[in-house]
Amino acid sequence: KSIYSPDLKYYLCAEAAEPGRNPDHFVLYRTADGKRLENLRKMAVAYNAVWSTESNRFAIVGVSTTDTSAIHHREELVVYSVP
Repeated sequence: KSIYSPDLKYYLCAEAAEPGRNPDHFVLYRTADGKRLENLRKMAVAYNAVWSTESNRFAIVGVSTTDTSAIHHREELVVYSVP
C-alpha cells in the first residue's frame, strides 16, 4: 500500500524486513523516478502514515520496538520532514 503526498512528488510504502511478515517500517520514495530516499525507523508494527497538506512533513503511527511485553505495548506517533 502506497501513501502519496498531496503534491504527488513523494510516496511512503509500508514494508517488512522479511517476506511474509507484517510491515515493520515505511520507506520514502520519490515519485518521478521511484528512487528510495530513506528507510524510516523500524517498529514492531507500522500501522499507518499521513502527510501534511503542504507535502513537507509526514507522520507514522506504530508500535515501539522497545516494548517486549505481549500484553502491554506503546504506540508512537513519529513526525518526519521531507529531506
